[in-house]
Amino acid sequence: MVYTDLSEVQRQPTNLVRRLSVVGDPRERLWAAWTLGLRDVDAQTWLAQRARIDPSPGVRRHLAVMMAGFRRLDVLWALTCDPHPRVRATAIVALCRLSPNHDVVAWDRIMPRLMTDAVEVRCAILRELPADPRPDVERVWPEALGDGSTEVRAAALDRIAARPRPHLLRAVAARLGGETDPGLRRRMRGLLRPTSERPDSGRPGADEPGATDAVGARPEAAYPLMCIN
Repeated sequence: MVYTDLSEVQRQPTNLVRRLSVVGDPRERLWAAWTLGLRDVDAQTWLAQRARIDPSPGVRRHLAVMMAGFRRLDVLWALTCDPHPRVRATAIVALCRLSPNHDVVAWDRIMPRLMTDAVEVRCAILRELPADPRPDVERVWPEALGDGSTEVRAAALDRIAARPRPHLLRAVAARLGGETDPGLRRRMRGLLRPTSERPDSGRPGADEPGATDAVGARPEAAYPLMCIN
């Protein structure tokens, strides 16, 4: 039987739903996972297994969100080694949000990925750092302004714009001359203007075509309505 929406799956007995979470197509596996998570108090272990092995990155990302709801940090840490960067990014976002600023062990495991992981993961970390990070963590924003990825540099600029402290603005000024992306250069110049001259001090760069959406907003790398692919 082919299921066309979540409500059809929710009407099925638990044993059939559990089977569907393995043999269905990606949408059916996702609907089955959500149904089990809402219905079966014993489904957490089953879903944790599926989060690691489902063949669809999109389904694994949704399962990562479910694991965050269950506070299954062990599964989330395992998913930071997933072969797909978007799955890793979703797991990292969950871990960042579940790890308080003073959790040195967690942050010390997360931060090295800024040097080695994919663009999606690096952007997720930069955007999810606490608003008042430790001094040794805060330096990653100005350092990321020199990243080879435009997306990563934009993520770092977003966070600096949200809290434009003098030492962070000096870092922006130092990087301005070497920035190769015209849009980011415009945003950097706008951020360095005196506050009274900015068209919208709440959204640095808002006057620029194609500027990133509201500073500090959670990006797609956070908990989006994810594609199942």
